[in-house]
Amino acid sequence: MVAYPDDNVISEAFTTILNNLQDLSIDIPDVSVLMSKFIGRAINDNVLPSDFPENNNSVIFFYFSHNNSFNN
Repeated sequence: MVAYPDDNVISEAFTTILNNLQDLSIDIPDVSVLMSKFIGRAINDNVLPSDFPENNNSVIFFYFSHNNSFNN
């Protein structure tokens, strides 16, 4: 039998990554684009709840609005 992580654990992992985007962008300049696609796919595949962006709106908005590589 395969054990899958709890939905809260997955959401917390994505939130942790979002909270570290600034540091990650040093090594991965387009991390914001990659994460936005990854989050979208995770929502589409029902890995993340559809309200994940709304629940993490402040983290997502702050990073994307201050990241020059995303805005260009």
